[in-house]
Order: sequence, then C-alpha cells, then structure tokens
Amino acid sequence: MRLLILVFVISIGFSSVKGMHQEADFSQLQDLQEISKSNNINIHEFKVYVKQEKVEMSLEAIKSGLKEMKKRKPSFIWTEENDGHHTTIEGNTNRHNKIKEKVRIYVTPHQKGYKVTYTYEVIGNEIDLALETELEGVPFEYEQNNQYITVKGKSLNEAKLDDLREKLLIDFDAEKVEGLNEVGFNSISVLSEKWDTKLKLDESKSMNLQIGLRESGTQGIDVTIGTPIIITEY
Repeated sequence: MRLLILVFVISIGFSSVKGMHQEADFSQLQDLQEISKSNNINIHEFKVYVKQEKVEMSLEAIKSGLKEMKKRKPSFIWTEENDGHHTTIEGNTNRHNKIKEKVRIYVTPHQKGYKVTYTYEVIGNEIDLALETELEGVPFEYEQNNQYITVKGKSLNEAKLDDLREKLLIDFDAEKVEGLNEVGFNSISVLSEKWDTKLKLDESKSMNLQIGLRESGTQGIDVTIGTPIIITEY
C-alpha cells in the first residue's frame, strides 16, 4: 500500500490561481466520474478536500464568520475544543448515510490577531447521489486550486494495465510527466488539458492529475484517480 505525502504541495503551490469561491465547484468530480464510466470503471468511493488559510483575523471576524457558517450548515452537529492555546471547531453530518461532510476550523494566535485554517471534506460511495443533491457546499471562501478530488474504483473489463493507462491518458487529454512503473502497479503524474490549475513540480514540469493502477489478481484492476494529486492510500 502506498501513501502519497502531501506536505510538498503547501510549499510549491500552483502556477494558475483563480479567484475566491464560496459555492463548491465539483465539475472535476463529474469529469472523473464520466471518464471512469466510459472505461468501465466502477467507482466505489470518492473524496473531496478543500483547505484555506487566513491570517491576522480578529476575534470579532472569526465569531461572525462562524455564526454565518452555522447558518449555512443547519444540519451539522458542531463541537468546540480549546486547550488554552488553540481552538478547534468541527461540524459533521452523515447525510443519506452514504455521504459524510465535515468542516474543521483551527484557530491559533498569530502576530496581532489570529490565524484560521479552514478545511472541508466530503467522503462518499455514490457519486451520482452526491452530484444530484449538490451536497451543501463549502461554507467558506476558498481558492479553486485549494480543492483536491480523488475517486477509487475497479476496472470491470479485461483490459491489461498498460492498455487501461494509455486509454485514460487519451480520454483525459493528458501527457505523462513522471511516474513509477512496477510489475502489477503503475502510478503516473500527468498534465491534462481539461483543467487550468497546474501543480509545479520544478521549473520545467507541471501536473494536475495523478493515476494509480494496481492489478488485483483475477479481480481486475484497482483504479485511483486524483486531481491535482491523489489524497488517499492506493
């Protein structure tokens, strides 16, 4: 089992920065779903993760924002913990018993005010249901390139691993940037023309999509696809 370490993302950032959004844009999730379906990949799990930081905020602004957030998430159950140095506020819901949404706000003193880290996470096992209900949306402003989406599934056809990899590259209109090729396992970082956001790897390389393929004996191929990177074990 391989676990992708995400620390480097914070330091190198994206080369294409869009404006701030408050309503979630899950169009990339729909792209992943449609291309998976066209390749006879049965998706059994998806994850959306959004993160945004703000610094030098006042307590008044934080309290006002939290009050508005709770209005936007009336179905959430909220908890708060304070250890004397930082405060963690968390809201959870298990809508439809198949899709879980979570909001976490982490507040710490910072210079003359406070630093606030907002995260939003959705985990589900039925993408169609998620798209139809449109969830409840991200309850804080965020930059689109701070959104990470991953889907996991299994190939239901008898295609070989290499053939499936090449077909996905074509369907995503993508070129391979780098990757790992082992017996029964492929992990590739690619640059797709479908989306504007790009994660810079170095001065000459960028990516916005990662594909992991693992042969599962006679059970087909396990498929994990993430944009701009995979954020789960694969």
